[in-house]
Amino acid sequence: MPGILFQELQRDGDPDTAGSGGFLTPSAGCSATEVVLKSRRAVGMNARVLNSNSGRGVMHLVPSRISGLVLNPISRRGRLSDSTPEWNLEMLPRSIDARKTLLKQVWTVGQLAGILMLLAGCGGSLSSPSAPTFDFAVTDAVVEDFLAEAPGLDGASLIIVHREWGVLHHRAFGSFDQDRISLVASSSKVITAGILNRLADDGLLDLQQPLEDFLGWESTFSGVTTADLISNSSGLVGLLPNLTFEPYMCQWRATGTLLDCGKSIFTATEAAPEVIPRQTAFRYGGGQWQVAGAVAEAVSGKSWERLFEEIYEVPCGLTASGFSNPFDGDPLSNLLSYPAQFDGDPGNLPQTRNPSMEAGLYTTSGDYGKLLLMQLRGGRCGENFVMSANAVEQMQANQIDLAWGGKTESLWAGYGYGWWVDTERDGWLTDPGAFGAVPWLDLPRGYGAMIIVEANIGLGSALGDAVLPSIEAAIDNPS
Repeated sequence: MPGILFQELQRDGDPDTAGSGGFLTPSAGCSATEVVLKSRRAVGMNARVLNSNSGRGVMHLVPSRISGLVLNPISRRGRLSDSTPEWNLEMLPRSIDARKTLLKQVWTVGQLAGILMLLAGCGGSLSSPSAPTFDFAVTDAVVEDFLAEAPGLDGASLIIVHREWGVLHHRAFGSFDQDRISLVASSSKVITAGILNRLADDGLLDLQQPLEDFLGWESTFSGVTTADLISNSSGLVGLLPNLTFEPYMCQWRATGTLLDCGKSIFTATEAAPEVIPRQTAFRYGGGQWQVAGAVAEAVSGKSWERLFEEIYEVPCGLTASGFSNPFDGDPLSNLLSYPAQFDGDPGNLPQTRNPSMEAGLYTTSGDYGKLLLMQLRGGRCGENFVMSANAVEQMQANQIDLAWGGKTESLWAGYGYGWWVDTERDGWLTDPGAFGAVPWLDLPRGYGAMIIVEANIGLGSALGDAVLPSIEAAIDNPS
């Protein structure tokens, strides 16, 4: 039976990204198979079968830049800079001897840390090492104790996902169940930033291009880019010190449209005395995020609802997530404490064409866990492309330091695109929300987690701090 021998091409001259590979044996009836190769830096020694197809291609073994043998790609989506290119390759020769010769060639160059034997049928099944066991009993006990002692908390939910092993743990506590839908406030930001990065992947947007160059919006300030908006570096007025800054109040109202609101914020001449030059200070949140959403609608010609559906909901299989604007024009009352009237039901939210970009996401712990896993797996939900690995890397990088040497002057000194970046702890990212949702990624350990309570950022953060040691202990000591 024919098979495919594959090995990853080195990325950007970095030897650490070369060498992962394996031997794929399809079942009868499959003449070619599309394979996604993951770099060691992104997800360890791993490969996944996407699907079987009947496409024809020519396979070439060529010298790599570190003297090994690699397969030359015939067709792929994305760029060479991506850590998850797709290869469409023809079968190895049918001759057993010829296949053994090629296998021996690759094996003897020392490029492979190990040959993965992948058995795949036309449906794309895959054999892999059995997952280790992670014991989160201590974590569960910590959550239960916290709920028993914390005033006013009826429940919580927790999901822990791992780059290699998927969902490790998913529990609901108290009155919550796993399908509980919650508002997550600023934990929306990284999701919003991801949509802008996907549009950049699609060639619809240059994150570094000034808005006036492609939107034609006239403003009293110039040079602001989409990258500035989603890294809180635009110079526009942030959430503090004035949540109710009048020229930006449309961001808190469900009336009107996102496109009109974003444009009015960007072009508001009355805001000029409070606006400062871009990339001179970190101003968290505020109208700049509504401008970013308007940019997305303008360049795509689609509503935010449609973009969310196409980029996240369908590819990732989200079941109960979306954006609204739950603030009723009064952020002082509805942002600093959880909107009790929501009660886990999106039907209680206003229908709107002006969703809040920085704080309007409602979701479940399970849905958000899928998006965290996508961030860990180089921009893919299972077999489905969400954004490029390069986009994910850019989102997770300390953009304010890279762009202008900036610091946040907060607990986490760095900020990417939607992610707070802890500059004291390598690979630690978070995006907590005012209502008590706390997502984070620990890139060196390869896991992410989301804690949801329906209260405030103080209680959510306290619970996150309480469970963190036991989660790290479980991750570090599998059985």
